[in-house]
Amino acid sequence: TERRSALDKTAEALLEYETIEGKHVHEILDHGEIRSPITKVTPPEEDKEDEPEETPRKEPEKKEGRGGIEPGSEPAGMPA
Repeated sequence: TERRSALDKTAEALLEYETIEGKHVHEILDHGEIRSPITKVTPPEEDKEDEPEETPRKEPEKKEGRGGIEPGSEPAGMPA
């Protein structure tokens, strides 16, 4: 109850700005008001046109008679 006015001012600031920093809460507690400017940061909008489309991955072609082993590769060894 002894800090009720600070709680009310913090709630009012949150209703007005939606987001405040911890330093603003400290200013309300210490001075009874917000003294530093509140900057509103808006996230950049995602632009779908500039993003490259994902290309589907191709499965490696399996060679007949080779069991799907690529030339120059060796099969995994047996565990000990």
